[in-house]
Amino acid sequence: MSAFTRRAVLMAGGAAAVLGAVAARPVAAAAIPGPLWIDASLPAMARADLLLHPDLVAQWRGELRARLRGRGEAVTAIVRWDKAMLLAGLAREEGWKTRTQRLGNGVFRVDVIV
Repeated sequence: MSAFTRRAVLMAGGAAAVLGAVAARPVAAAAIPGPLWIDASLPAMARADLLLHPDLVAQWRGELRARLRGRGEAVTAIVRWDKAMLLAGLAREEGWKTRTQRLGNGVFRVDVIV
Protein backbone atom coordinates (compact mmCIF):
# COMPACT_ATOMS: atom_id res chain seq x y z
CA MET A 1 0.00 0.00 0.00
CA SER A 2 1.28 3.45 -0.86
CA ALA A 3 1.71 6.14 1.79
CA PHE A 4 0.59 8.77 -0.72
CA THR A 5 -3.05 9.62 -1.14
CA ARG A 6 -4.52 10.73 -4.43
CA ARG A 7 -5.34 14.10 -2.94
CA ALA A 8 -1.78 14.67 -1.68
CA VAL A 9 -0.32 13.85 -5.08
CA LEU A 10 -2.76 16.16 -6.89
CA MET A 11 -2.13 19.02 -4.46
CA ALA A 12 1.65 18.64 -4.79
CA GLY A 13 1.39 18.55 -8.58
CA GLY A 14 -0.84 21.62 -8.63
CA ALA A 15 1.49 23.60 -6.39
CA ALA A 16 4.47 22.64 -8.53
CA ALA A 17 2.62 23.67 -11.69
CA VAL A 18 1.71 27.10 -10.28
CA LEU A 19 5.23 27.77 -9.07
CA GLY A 20 6.69 26.57 -12.36
CA ALA A 21 4.37 28.77 -14.38
CA VAL A 22 5.25 31.87 -12.42
CA ALA A 23 8.97 31.13 -12.57
CA ALA A 24 8.89 30.32 -16.29
CA ARG A 25 6.92 33.36 -17.35
CA PRO A 26 7.58 36.30 -15.04
CA VAL A 27 5.33 39.31 -15.27
CA ALA A 28 7.10 42.56 -15.96
CA ALA A 29 5.62 44.56 -13.10
CA ALA A 30 7.07 47.80 -14.46
CA ALA A 31 5.10 47.33 -17.69
CA ILE A 32 1.76 47.15 -15.85
CA PRO A 33 0.17 50.58 -15.48
CA GLY A 34 -1.80 51.29 -12.34
CA PRO A 35 -2.13 49.19 -9.20
CA LEU A 36 -1.00 45.55 -9.16
CA TRP A 37 -2.73 43.00 -6.95
CA ILE A 38 -1.02 39.66 -6.35
CA ASP A 39 -2.44 36.41 -5.01
CA ALA A 40 -0.83 35.80 -1.61
CA SER A 41 -0.44 32.09 -2.43
CA LEU A 42 1.88 32.86 -5.37
CA PRO A 43 5.61 33.51 -4.90
CA ALA A 44 6.48 37.08 -3.98
CA MET A 45 6.91 39.51 -6.84
CA ALA A 46 9.00 42.65 -7.04
CA ARG A 47 6.04 45.00 -6.96
CA ALA A 48 2.69 44.30 -5.36
CA ASP A 49 0.42 47.11 -4.29
CA LEU A 50 -1.91 44.69 -2.51
CA LEU A 51 -1.94 41.00 -1.57
CA LEU A 52 -5.15 39.08 -2.20
CA HIS A 53 -6.03 36.80 0.73
CA PRO A 54 -7.52 33.29 0.52
CA ASP A 55 -11.04 34.62 1.20
CA LEU A 56 -11.30 36.90 -1.82
CA VAL A 57 -15.05 37.48 -1.52
CA ALA A 58 -14.75 38.85 2.04
CA GLN A 59 -11.79 41.01 1.01
CA TRP A 60 -13.72 42.27 -2.04
CA ARG A 61 -16.75 43.26 0.04
CA GLY A 62 -14.56 44.69 2.80
CA GLU A 63 -12.09 46.93 0.96
CA LEU A 64 -11.34 46.11 -2.67
CA ARG A 65 -14.67 47.20 -4.15
CA ALA A 66 -14.50 50.53 -2.29
CA ARG A 67 -10.93 51.12 -3.54
CA LEU A 68 -11.99 50.58 -7.14
CA ARG A 69 -15.08 52.76 -6.93
CA GLY A 70 -13.03 55.79 -5.97
CA ARG A 71 -10.18 55.25 -8.43
CA GLY A 72 -11.77 55.25 -11.85
CA GLU A 73 -8.79 53.40 -13.35
CA ALA A 74 -7.92 49.84 -14.29
CA VAL A 75 -6.41 47.43 -11.78
CA THR A 76 -4.36 44.36 -12.70
CA ALA A 77 -4.39 41.20 -10.62
CA ILE A 78 -2.06 38.19 -10.99
CA VAL A 79 -3.92 35.26 -9.47
CA ARG A 80 -4.56 31.53 -9.64
CA TRP A 81 -7.34 30.32 -11.92
CA ASP A 82 -9.96 30.04 -9.16
CA LYS A 83 -9.44 33.60 -7.96
CA ALA A 84 -9.42 34.82 -11.57
CA MET A 85 -12.92 33.46 -12.06
CA LEU A 86 -14.10 34.93 -8.73
CA LEU A 87 -12.57 38.34 -9.34
CA ALA A 88 -14.02 38.59 -12.84
CA GLY A 89 -17.46 37.60 -11.56
CA LEU A 90 -17.37 40.06 -8.66
CA ALA A 91 -16.32 42.88 -10.98
CA ARG A 92 -19.09 42.03 -13.46
CA GLU A 93 -21.62 42.20 -10.60
CA GLU A 94 -20.62 45.86 -10.26
CA GLY A 95 -21.04 46.41 -14.00
CA TRP A 96 -17.31 46.72 -14.65
CA LYS A 97 -15.50 45.12 -17.57
CA THR A 98 -12.77 42.53 -17.14
CA ARG A 99 -10.09 41.11 -19.38
CA THR A 100 -8.54 37.76 -18.47
CA GLN A 101 -5.29 36.40 -19.89
CA ARG A 102 -3.67 33.08 -19.11
CA LEU A 103 0.00 33.49 -18.17
CA GLY A 104 0.85 29.87 -17.48
CA ASN A 105 -0.39 26.72 -15.82
CA GLY A 106 -3.10 27.93 -13.51
CA VAL A 107 -1.88 31.55 -13.32
CA PHE A 108 -3.95 34.34 -14.85
CA ARG A 109 -3.82 38.09 -15.30
CA VAL A 110 -7.15 39.82 -14.70
CA ASP A 111 -7.60 43.47 -15.65
CA VAL A 112 -10.59 45.15 -14.00
CA ILE A 113 -11.65 48.21 -15.96
CA VAL A 114 -13.80 50.58 -13.92
